[in-house]
Amino acid sequence: MTWQETQKCKEQQDAIAICKKYESDDGIRRTNEGMIELKHEGVWIKVCYLHGHTYGLDKALADVACKQLGYKFGIEGVGMSIFRGHYGNYDIDCDGTEQKLQDCKRFRYDNEDKRACMHRLIVICEPKFRLRQGGVTSGLKAGFLEISTPEGWFQACNVPAYQGCKWLGLETAFATMIDSIGQARPSMFVYCGKPKSEKLSQCRSISRGPTECPENPLWTSCSDEPLNSAVSDAVIKLDEGSYGELKVYVNGTWLAVCNDRQYVIYEDWAFRLAKTVCRQLGYNSSKKVVTFIQVRGRSPVSQLFLYTDISCRGTQEHLEECQHTRWKTGMGSMCRSISVSCDIPSIRLSERTHGVVQLRFNDSMWLPVCKHWTLGYEYTWGREESRVLCKHLGLKIGNILTYRYMTMYPGDHVSTTMKCKGSESGLHECERFLWSLRGPSFDNFYTVYVACDMSKDVKIHLRDPDGPSGKPEFLESKLCSDKWTDIEASAICENLGFQPEHAISVFYEQRSARDFLGDSWNSSSFECSKSDHGFECEMRKSPLCACEYCNIGVQCMGHKPGIHEYIKVMPEFPHTGQVEVHIPNKPIGSICATGWGIKETQVVCRQAGAFNEVKHKPMYTGVDTNNITGGRENPILLSDVKCHGDEANIAECNFKFGDEVSCIFKERASVFCHRIPIWMPRSPRRGLVKLNIGHQEKDKWRWLCGEDVDKNTRDVFCFFVTCTRNSSILISRYGVPISKMRAYFLVYNRLKKYRPHNAFHWPVVKLKCLGHEVSIGQCELKESYNCTQLAVIGCRGSR
Repeated sequence: MTWQETQKCKEQQDAIAICKKYESDDGIRRTNEGMIELKHEGVWIKVCYLHGHTYGLDKALADVACKQLGYKFGIEGVGMSIFRGHYGNYDIDCDGTEQKLQDCKRFRYDNEDKRACMHRLIVICEPKFRLRQGGVTSGLKAGFLEISTPEGWFQACNVPAYQGCKWLGLETAFATMIDSIGQARPSMFVYCGKPKSEKLSQCRSISRGPTECPENPLWTSCSDEPLNSAVSDAVIKLDEGSYGELKVYVNGTWLAVCNDRQYVIYEDWAFRLAKTVCRQLGYNSSKKVVTFIQVRGRSPVSQLFLYTDISCRGTQEHLEECQHTRWKTGMGSMCRSISVSCDIPSIRLSERTHGVVQLRFNDSMWLPVCKHWTLGYEYTWGREESRVLCKHLGLKIGNILTYRYMTMYPGDHVSTTMKCKGSESGLHECERFLWSLRGPSFDNFYTVYVACDMSKDVKIHLRDPDGPSGKPEFLESKLCSDKWTDIEASAICENLGFQPEHAISVFYEQRSARDFLGDSWNSSSFECSKSDHGFECEMRKSPLCACEYCNIGVQCMGHKPGIHEYIKVMPEFPHTGQVEVHIPNKPIGSICATGWGIKETQVVCRQAGAFNEVKHKPMYTGVDTNNITGGRENPILLSDVKCHGDEANIAECNFKFGDEVSCIFKERASVFCHRIPIWMPRSPRRGLVKLNIGHQEKDKWRWLCGEDVDKNTRDVFCFFVTCTRNSSILISRYGVPISKMRAYFLVYNRLKKYRPHNAFHWPVVKLKCLGHEVSIGQCELKESYNCTQLAVIGCRGSR
């Protein structure tokens, strides 16, 4: 028998509470084990859900289920219940804002899915915490921090003291972990996703007995005042006055302070500790002048150190207010000590107005600033940091360039986790004004180069120039880009002495791999944005052209281009959709589809950069004759367009413009620049098939209708799969009736060909080919809601 825990039975004791059976009006209840049950056709069924481990789905389902039970939020329980009783597989997708599971954007009971329950919906609604000392659990300010679960009380092993005290509603100013007395209960691991998350409602899951829990658990102390310890009377200093290694005076000797806390992010720990140290020594760390952090490694010989696991939040006035459990001396040869500077370091560019960013701490030598990675988070130096640096140095700001290039095995250097908004007047006003001195490394770092006025300090030249056109190169690097627009072209043309407002971005067709392979190791990505003072550009070394566009260039016009010199056109979506025409001082327009063909499509796609990779060729372009990709009813600005197919710009073709435009049927040109992706089972190559039409909707895949799929159509379809015509076979003369799709999927699920996300949905696509096409986009495509069966195609051979 299952039982419901209601709002009247929230308080749990050491044993599992057996509460009064209760059935809500919404047909939902929670068992003693924490599993959610829903009433289906009069029967209570445990909820198993599909699409398990979708990021954020588990937390969203827990929140919605608990809100439906009358709570504010919920947390997923992992591995808590013994599975017994009836279950049902539900297809559910929630975002966490719904009030009922039935209100989710997808909620369906799948009575035909007979697979085993893989993802059970187990929740803990508004979990309760307490402190325990032996058998005492009330009126305490210190003890084992425990959490209430459907299986009883467990120790919350990984919750920091500050979080635990906050969740208990106790004082947090002097929260700390202290040595424990007594026996701890079995542990639960509370996972909140963000290490600094203070809201319990943001936590994602609670799981049993993980390896992350320490062997010797500690008490959580939520005292109203600092705990008396040796730290209270500790005398500290920095070796060189306002900077140097942190030391403590113990029994007539100055000892280095060594961290022995496990699972600590050293720079983050050192940064917060340093702020408190400088404040205790009388320096004004409120202005974020704590800067220099140096974590020292192994000592050459065994010596006496002061070992501690002290950890500060950075807001305390004295070390005695920081959290710690150990403060004792000991011999050792490994010391994670820190050096601190409470002064703003000197900073410069190596060439005064441009060059490598360099720092000098006190009287040390100038060291380069390098970008680095820390536990998966990239602390990068970007446009905002460069803008503030130029203001910090008092330099005239023009077009700012930030360039990050890889340095192999750097020597002594400086890294930073600083983040600026761009509005600060100096670097010391930025968040996390923290610098770390690092020794020689075997890792690869990115050295930071900044030019405060790119037009003055950086020399750009054009490769393979054709008058004012060519491929830009500077700082001994060829450019590539993920976002090659007229903004990037304007920044480069201004550097070359042309008017930036008339710059044009150009894409060159990559006919073979050798077009770029020769110097691909010396390429850099390049992107710009406009600001109040000009352009702000970023470059990053990108070996082997790890960019979307590799063969890029500029055309620097000395005047405003006329209608027969340049017209900006592009598909509405990336390389797919209705052709848009951008003419200055006119709304975005379109092109009349009358007379539009493959050659005209090739010109538009080339101009949009669709042939910037070898695998994308003009021969694969297609015309969307039925406008299957949709589109707006923009005014038609061009008509009667006729091209040879090799033009670089639509302005080089013949066309009518202005009052000469004539488009009787009011149909607008739409294109496929790349081959339309298809999907079918891999082995064997036969079964139901889908097409990706590049639609603006999120789900772009469409099933292929089986009505009137003749041999010519199948041959073109299989040409994409096998590169051979006459390879198609008709698996089923009548296809698969849509009414029997569910049974068809269940049969093929065992062969792992279809998954729940392959379920049928409207509309479908009808396809008609003549047989000579090399791409499905060159056939006639149209969406349909009138189809009784789906195509089942087989392809002989392999690519």
